[in-house]
Amino acid sequence: MSMARSERVVSVPTPIYVDDIQFIDESAAVADSEMEALHDFCAETCGVFFKVLKDRLAAERQFALGFWWDSIPLGVALAEHTVEKDRASSRAAPRERSRA
Repeated sequence: MSMARSERVVSVPTPIYVDDIQFIDESAAVADSEMEALHDFCAETCGVFFKVLKDRLAAERQFALGFWWDSIPLGVALAEHTVEKDRASSRAAPRERSRA
């Protein structure tokens, strides 16, 4: 990512978590074009190819980095399966402590 920034391929904020990259911009067209430009740069310069089938074009509500991001109210929410898993862990924790 640093190489792409130094070559001015990517200019928008791009949070990265493991192998997920989110392009953030007010314009969906800008975010999408920078994503495509990064794909091209990485393929041509580094021989690194992205799984294009996993790409998601910019949207007002987008699942990325383990959260639902909503650009209209500027909100972030945990994915429902994460909330349910955390609730189940919370309910199980007191029982496990009482057995010890």
